[in-house]
Amino acid sequence: GSDNRSDPWLFLAFAAYSSAVFIFGLGYFVVKASAELDATGKNPDRVEGLRFLANILFIIAFFCLAWAASLVVLRNIPTWITRFSL
Repeated sequence: GSDNRSDPWLFLAFAAYSSAVFIFGLGYFVVKASAELDATGKNPDRVEGLRFLANILFIIAFFCLAWAASLVVLRNIPTWITRFSL
């Protein structure tokens, strides 16, 4: 097998991509719940809160995807992460 210790950026890129997919999915379900709540016409404040939460989730997921892409393209780990490794 291959030695995974030689490419730690690949693991971080996979983790960032997986996190982004999960957060996008979570955001989708929040948007779906807000749409269903909006269709009833009840509690408009909660609908706005859910939409705000969905926007925050999508922004976080976008940054995770951007970080995964930068790891794949640059194949470089930020120095602040390497300070935490043993």
